[in-house]
Amino acid sequence: SYHNNFFKCDNELCVRFDQLCNLVDDCGDGSDERKCKNHFQCITSSFYIPFAKKCDGQVDCLDHSDECNEKCGKEIIPGLWLKVLAWSIGTSAVLLNAAALVRGFLAMKGTRDGALFNRTLSILINFGDLLTGFYLLLISVQDSFMIRSGYCKKQSQWLSSNYCAFLGVMNTFGSTLSLFSMTFLSIFRVLSIKGKTRSSHKMKLKVCLVASAIVIVSIAIPCIPLLGSLEDSFVNGMTYKDISLFMGSGNKGNHLSVLGAYFGKISNPSITWGTIRNLVNLMFSDNYGKISGRSIHFYGNDGVCLFKFFVKSDDPQKLYVWCLIAFNFLCVIVISICYGLINLSATKSRKRLKGMMAGGNNNNGEDRRARRLQRNITWIIVTDFICWVPFLATCLIHSLELVDVTSLYSVFSIVILPINSCINPLIYDTFIRDKFKKVVKGFRKGTQRLKVAPVQQIEMVPTTPKDDEVQVEE
Repeated sequence: SYHNNFFKCDNELCVRFDQLCNLVDDCGDGSDERKCKNHFQCITSSFYIPFAKKCDGQVDCLDHSDECNEKCGKEIIPGLWLKVLAWSIGTSAVLLNAAALVRGFLAMKGTRDGALFNRTLSILINFGDLLTGFYLLLISVQDSFMIRSGYCKKQSQWLSSNYCAFLGVMNTFGSTLSLFSMTFLSIFRVLSIKGKTRSSHKMKLKVCLVASAIVIVSIAIPCIPLLGSLEDSFVNGMTYKDISLFMGSGNKGNHLSVLGAYFGKISNPSITWGTIRNLVNLMFSDNYGKISGRSIHFYGNDGVCLFKFFVKSDDPQKLYVWCLIAFNFLCVIVISICYGLINLSATKSRKRLKGMMAGGNNNNGEDRRARRLQRNITWIIVTDFICWVPFLATCLIHSLELVDVTSLYSVFSIVILPINSCINPLIYDTFIRDKFKKVVKGFRKGTQRLKVAPVQQIEMVPTTPKDDEVQVEE
């Protein structure tokens, strides 16, 4: 007979009441866990996990059903509006910067030594922004492909892929190249106003050295985190195919907990990834063959493959990341100060022109150029601050662990950071800007023509019978 302190299973077995809802199938038919609300059952197995682990970003079910379901399915670019913006900004950046590059290279033939520095740095800015546009288009294409093939279950495979690393390097190289070139261009323009950039026979050599230094530093910054010798500082985790002990992308902490349970307590917290690979292989017999884990590289912290700007105090790469963030912020400050000085100089020039015009000299053309310069400078400073200052503030908030802003990776990589790639060609290239204005004006005129004109009422004048009779007789 059964006592009140036992639960009767559907298969006629009995288990203690303290075994109910304990995430273990004690009955053998699942009846002791079936009606519980404190757990989630993996779809293709009888494995139970706490309900709090569902949709927590960490894979706990071998079939990924705790993270890949109707509630929390993942995409590379989440949300329809971000997908539309990715395609729109990417296409605009590629078209505008490609046009600016072609025009820049054609203009290089007749460029004097004094303007060579300005033209070369403008080309570098356009090239960097062009790479950012290509990044957006390629990540959008990959997002469309992964939606059809099921990105959620292939997330670890994507985050550890070489293609994701390539996109991360391309995006970081493009944005860094553009920012550094804008910084040197602003410094050069200030020196030009001061009369300290006189042309000389060594100008071409100076331009070549400065441009080469910018390109080398810009490509080194995104490539350093991928060096194999630095994997202990930049690798985010390891993923293994069809091994339930290491589901998802396990970091060092997850690996140490599993290895410690198998080999005993591991006292070395600074264990290397190479040692972890060897220990994982020792856990399995030769029947499994060599267990080959894939590294979740530096750019695999999110599906958009962005540089890992959002770091916390326990991230080993925090020093490298914060050095780059500080350097980027310094560049923004230098750009703002330089163009502030240029704006001050333009203001003084306008005052002198107004005085000359008051004296009878007609300098309307010079005054218009000065006003246009001031507007461009304002746009440069405002767009740089709108792009970088909120982003740097968000990085600081995340680093201080005040708010977890990891979910904003997609917004920053798709909208905030790349938006300058569309704006820069319109600011730095007057020809592109004038053409863009003509296109906008033509579009406005076209939309105005499409508007339906109001229907005018036509007054009908009826004919009299007398007139009709006369017409018939005739």
